[in-house]
Amino acid sequence: MKTVYKYLKILSLSALVLPIVWTCNEDTVETDLDALRQVFPPSVTSFSPASGPVGTVITIIGDNLGSIDSVWIGGVKAMVKNRVSQELLVAEVTVDAKSGKIKVQNRAGTAESSSNFTMEYAIPVLTDYPTAATVTETVLLKGANFQSVSAVYFAGTKAQITTHLNSEMLVTVPPLPMSAGDDVDISLAYYTASGIETTGTTGAPVHINRVYPEFTNIPNKGNAESMVTVLGDNLSIIEHVILDTAGMPVPLVIPVKTAAKTFFSFELPDTLTFVITNPTSVRLRVMYYETNEELLNDNFVINIPGRETVYFWENITMECQVPDAASVFFVGSTGRTYDPCQMVANVDGVSTATDFYTVWSGNGILISNPTNGTGYTQYRCEGVALPSGGSKNVMFRFLNETPTTTPNAAEAALAEIVRNQTIIKITPDLWDGVRVPAMSAPRAYPPHGSTGSNPFVEGTIMMFQEFQAGAPVKTGFIEVVKLTFPEDISTTALAARSTITMNIYYEK
Repeated sequence: MKTVYKYLKILSLSALVLPIVWTCNEDTVETDLDALRQVFPPSVTSFSPASGPVGTVITIIGDNLGSIDSVWIGGVKAMVKNRVSQELLVAEVTVDAKSGKIKVQNRAGTAESSSNFTMEYAIPVLTDYPTAATVTETVLLKGANFQSVSAVYFAGTKAQITTHLNSEMLVTVPPLPMSAGDDVDISLAYYTASGIETTGTTGAPVHINRVYPEFTNIPNKGNAESMVTVLGDNLSIIEHVILDTAGMPVPLVIPVKTAAKTFFSFELPDTLTFVITNPTSVRLRVMYYETNEELLNDNFVINIPGRETVYFWENITMECQVPDAASVFFVGSTGRTYDPCQMVANVDGVSTATDFYTVWSGNGILISNPTNGTGYTQYRCEGVALPSGGSKNVMFRFLNETPTTTPNAAEAALAEIVRNQTIIKITPDLWDGVRVPAMSAPRAYPPHGSTGSNPFVEGTIMMFQEFQAGAPVKTGFIEVVKLTFPEDISTTALAARSTITMNIYYEK
């Protein structure tokens, strides 16, 4: 019984002593860790071997090499294989390495060898490859010195290397352009002292079998600046998506973000670069093999979230009173321009819906308030002058600097929003601090003619509002994109061939 008691007493004393001992050791360990965390500048005293081809393992001797972050050979980054100790580091020669000094670096500094490593360039040899291959298929290439290979090409189109050994490579057959033909050469690119060279199957081509995409799930709509995914088979060959609509002078070509066998994805950009309305309907096409196109959806709808209360009409060109003028009356709710006979026929209600019209007046292109209707009579439909005046009372205000106006801070800020095409909605808050429009006749004057009142130029941004009973009921914005004037403006008939091109926002 006494023996058991003595044993328990010893255990109790041990429990009291151990924390004291551990506390002392903890301070020592913390001090040792601080020392280990310190990084000192490295040095290189030697390396071996002195030369070798791609894949050569180099042993570097020096000091403070255990904390090395990077190694360079001839100015080209090498692979750090193993930080053996503070005195020993192992690196591997990469495919693009060059002859030159070996440099090592850690966060405390860099060091460089006194002598050069000499690259030996082994020429790759392709000895075995398939006589036929299918696009997107993985094929096996056999030979020697493949570690020197930097890239593999089929008829000039780069293939993906999935496995890269010195005597074997697995590569994926790329989607070749149709212009490459069906029988193509495989080329191996490799580095030499003088640059990149190629070798391969010249004279013994590979027959290419093409696959074609199949589509099983095609979306009907998407939001601006969001990803759209299409499902199907053989879709890794899709290279670009093409969006276009009747109002687009040039189709929008979008590169595919991600492509795999059963799907591809692309991102819809800020649609203000091409959208005519919001939402808008466009044709959705895809391109593959460089020239092949396929229609996926002829009514793909693009939405701009938050812009459901704004029309945006891009590159609207309007003319003056030439006999064949087709674009002189603008309606903001349709984004269309109308000719004099359409005005007479009241197409889309244009006789009462016109927001402004263009006419040559006072030595310049006049953007006119419809109620200032004497300009209407200068237009003719089948030889008969139009009746005077429209019903809307529309006024204008310049928002940025023009030859005769200087904007206030609120106007300048609003002009930038219009120029950057970032309007989300048109409400009174948007033009808070902007002086109420009070001008009915802004004009653009040719540089080789005389000037007059209310002049504007390319780049001018103006606000326009329809007033009823003295209060604004509709608001829009104009950015003047382009002005054209004939050389000879000596007569109204000649000068009236001038045009104005605008980007226009209009409140729904």
